[in-house]
Amino acid sequence: MGLLLAAGAGRRMGTPKGLLRDPDGTPWVARSARVLLDGGCDRVLVVTGASAADVAALAAVPGVSTVEAPDWADGMGASLRAGLAALSADDGPAAAVVGLVDTPGVTVEVVARLLAVAAAHGPATLARAAFDGAAGHPVVLGREHWDGVRATAAGDAGARGYLRGRTDVQLVECADVGHGDDVDTPRDAAGRTAYAGDVTQQTRPDASAGHPALAPGHDHAERVRDTSRLRPPARRVVLAAVTTEPLDVAGHEAAVADAGAGAVVSFSGVVRDHDGGRSVTGIEYVGHPTAGDVLATVVADVAARTDVEAIAVSHRIGPLAVGESALVVAVAGAHRQEAFAAAALLVDEVKHHLPVWKRQEFTDGTDEWVACP
Repeated sequence: MGLLLAAGAGRRMGTPKGLLRDPDGTPWVARSARVLLDGGCDRVLVVTGASAADVAALAAVPGVSTVEAPDWADGMGASLRAGLAALSADDGPAAAVVGLVDTPGVTVEVVARLLAVAAAHGPATLARAAFDGAAGHPVVLGREHWDGVRATAAGDAGARGYLRGRTDVQLVECADVGHGDDVDTPRDAAGRTAYAGDVTQQTRPDASAGHPALAPGHDHAERVRDTSRLRPPARRVVLAAVTTEPLDVAGHEAAVADAGAGAVVSFSGVVRDHDGGRSVTGIEYVGHPTAGDVLATVVADVAARTDVEAIAVSHRIGPLAVGESALVVAVAGAHRQEAFAAAALLVDEVKHHLPVWKRQEFTDGTDEWVACP
């Protein structure tokens, strides 16, 4: 059984990804469902959310049905819960191959390899595709695990919380037949076609749309042809902290130092003395109790999706004066392009997902909460 998650609003893309099409006009959702079917899934259930009726219409191919996640706006976890709940009402499937609508590099061969594992282990299966050793999608969830996954799936983490730390998750190497890069922005999508077999023949994005190495949607062929490496990228997370202590940029740079890194890129988000035409005297950051766990999840995800050697990230909470650093990121990579790209992606992902809010204090004695629910 295939389970395709296509419910998101595609905020960074500017439109729900379930509505997008390949250059030849093929809807992403129909193409992704067809890959699952042709890879060996007897049928596919597509989870919709944003623009549900339109996405369902594009997914209307033989062997495919849809279910709407009512709380889809809560993130991928809500979509996964809705899909597994629907499958649980069916006595047939022993396992589900969970795919994403925005991974054009997943091929029929990738799905077939995962289904071979599912055939061997049945309802007990826990497996996921790996690309050059990095875990990715699709993921195979045996029926025995569905209740556990539904109980832990939250936010945009999907099944990650359930799978983290388990020793019975089988990684199925698939880099020779596909890639797991997801497509999050128009720049990532520029010039892309569905993966056609040989990674060296994939259509490259137009350079005018941004550097083709920008993660997470960078051209996998670039990684395949990089013969300068002596070993695969380490993708180490050396620091992911939410702290009340002052942040040290040099310390973060030192933490990611690596003999295989030809570039170390750092970023410091500094409190400025103005906002919206008003003079700011200071800022207070307040974090949700889960902020540390969320940051660790975000950083691990970025590390897995990029070719970095090491990452260090800290976000400060509490009162900060003008000129102090609120967010510090350091990334080490073999090449400058991937280090710059990973650092930019990381800053965007932290700002988007981290449950930390700020209160600005102004010279007139008033204050204002920013981005606070």
